[in-house]
Amino acid sequence: MGRTAADWIVQRDPSDTFTARLFTLTTIRQSARDGVWPDGIRFQHQPSRRMMTYVKGELQPVKTGRKRPVQHA
Repeated sequence: MGRTAADWIVQRDPSDTFTARLFTLTTIRQSARDGVWPDGIRFQHQPSRRMMTYVKGELQPVKTGRKRPVQHA
């Protein structure tokens, strides 16, 4: 069984406990179910730059406001 890359970095942590630490998505999701994360913690997926935050006991995607490039036919 292959190892999953720890490529989600804590970008912002109100408690400053996990700042700049790396986690796998599996660990982030399980810890969210367990209520480990402080409210407002933000994770960023390093390869894709996607972000999510933990708010009121749930992980939520963060909308960056970046527009998709226009594709011409």
